[in-house]
Amino acid sequence: MERELFSAVKEAIRSLGRRRQDARQRHTDGTILEVYFWSVIHDRPVVWATDPANWPRGVRRGALPSQSCMSRRLRRPALRRLIERIEARVVGLEPRASIAYVVDAKPLPIGPHSHDRQSGFGRAASVRARGYKLHLLMTLGGAVIAWRVSPMNTDEREMARRLLIQARVSGYVLGDANFDSSPLFDEAAASGAQLVAPRRMGPNRGLGHHRQSPWRLRCRDLLENTVSAFGRDLFEQRRAIERIFGWLSSTSGLLTHLPAWVRTHHRVRWWVHAKLVLAAIRAQIVARNRRRVA
Repeated sequence: MERELFSAVKEAIRSLGRRRQDARQRHTDGTILEVYFWSVIHDRPVVWATDPANWPRGVRRGALPSQSCMSRRLRRPALRRLIERIEARVVGLEPRASIAYVVDAKPLPIGPHSHDRQSGFGRAASVRARGYKLHLLMTLGGAVIAWRVSPMNTDEREMARRLLIQARVSGYVLGDANFDSSPLFDEAAASGAQLVAPRRMGPNRGLGHHRQSPWRLRCRDLLENTVSAFGRDLFEQRRAIERIFGWLSSTSGLLTHLPAWVRTHHRVRWWVHAKLVLAAIRAQIVARNRRRVA
């Protein structure tokens, strides 16, 4: 599977060009990205991928960049734009139009005694932990529409607001009780979407004395009325993101954990970005192999 993943990544990189941003550069942006993906596919630090001994014969040709070159080049905006173009190319092959979407966050914990000052302490699966969170807006089929990485203590409602502004999806957006916020209902409605999230205090409690978004009241009518089960049946589809998170967390080579060498927001974002690209490619490979067997 590692060879298949790398071949697909290399094909995507080379289809977008391997030009140098500067004539003084020895290695192209495409080469830097290939070396980085080789390390991420094998869950190894970047320095491991800069050693020719860790490359099987025939996988690639030419000199490898040094560790310092990799570290320097991965901080440049041109590399970030390139991996974003690769993500758009890979994920764009999946169906993204949907009547319903799911928004949620996945904790990415690190050790409590880490010296990473950009991480934060927050709630992770009913416990307090230190690290980061991956915030995702996805279709029910698993196609990623928008995502962000933030410290663990960042408010999930604020990150969901940013995802909705970025994606501007229309339809139903399903979230858990953490997203029960009138401003968030208004933000979703601004793009033609209806946020569906149960009330944080439960269906048998009052609404409070603050301003009530009309879209929050509509959500209450969807989930708590006794006439139609449509809203409750729709909300049950939110479980799709739990299955997707489970797949990402339990599949070898994907987002099983943050390795010890992936620290600070810059490195975490790069690692997550590469893993999401690999997850989309892996899903396509598995689907293609199933069709061949059928």
